Amino acid sequence: MLAPPPDGVPALEGVNGSSSEATPTKRFLLRLLLVSLLSVGFAMAFEILARVLFHKPLEIQYDERNLMYRYDALLGWFPRASSSGFYQGSVRIRVVHNSKGFRDSEHPPGVRPKIVFVGDSYVWGYDVEAEDRFTDRLRPLLPGWEVVNLGVSGYGTGQELLLLEAHFDDYRPKIVFLVYQGHDDVDNMSNQFYGYYRPYFEIVNGRPALRGVPVPKSIRYYHAEYPSAFSRSYLVRALAVLYFGLVHPPLVEVADPTLPLLQEIRDFVSARGATLVIGLESNDERVRTFCERQAVRCLDLANTMRFPSHGRHWTREGHAWVAARIHDYLRNEARTGRDGQ
Repeated sequence: MLAPPPDGVPALEGVNGSSSEATPTKRFLLRLLLVSLLSVGFAMAFEILARVLFHKPLEIQYDERNLMYRYDALLGWFPRASSSGFYQGSVRIRVVHNSKGFRDSEHPPGVRPKIVFVGDSYVWGYDVEAEDRFTDRLRPLLPGWEVVNLGVSGYGTGQELLLLEAHFDDYRPKIVFLVYQGHDDVDNMSNQFYGYYRPYFEIVNGRPALRGVPVPKSIRYYHAEYPSAFSRSYLVRALAVLYFGLVHPPLVEVADPTLPLLQEIRDFVSARGATLVIGLESNDERVRTFCERQAVRCLDLANTMRFPSHGRHWTREGHAWVAARIHDYLRNEARTGRDGQ
């Protein structure tokens, strides 16, 4: 007969008791391992299939808007203030943005009258160095003027109106020179532009009404902010596309608001004692007719000196021609006593 264990010494448990407690733990660990292996296998299989079958749809697109600009809740995108770097389009150029975010020099308070140029990549200077742009070439030709460049790549007429409303008082120009690009009417008719969301306008009672703000943040900004995650994994790209497709608004298309937007810009500029001039990057009879009917000065800037790709922007020779054209216009205005110095 076995004696009972001394006081304070635990009795030994049987073998069967130990096995019954360990078995559920082992089963859980085995299931966890199996699920982990299956998950890794699925992710690897999807990664391979995505790279082969969905390479183009999941390709990451970089441009000046996510490399050199930042997300803006009102405008959609806006250049990073006090930033610099290089950008490759048709050619490699150096880009420097001033303290306000514009690809321009600083403009401290002064006594000279200002002429502000507003527009998209043609004004910003896509594919040319800053000193080769028409605005920079105008400065030595117009010593009596302070030339200000407020161009932002990709902007439509609605964004240019919002930009003027935000920055007009920073410069108080005598002339606002709007460069109208040939596809601006198409850009003005939707809430998206090459994968980016933008504000848009609907016509309500004959006037443009702002829609789509705050502007949703495009997936392309996350591509630039988290390059290592997106560049390494197509699975991450696919999940991001699925997520943004679910939470972001779809494409919205509206009736063309271009002419009412131009009227709004004209009224805004005139109410502040300035003159609006519209320069046509390419011939547009609708805009030309609008200018004639609204007594807005219009200048043809169309020329064939362009790069063959990446939007066919003006070359440095094209910018030189545009600068001479604008200089001649202002000189003639000065002679007639209307504008210019």
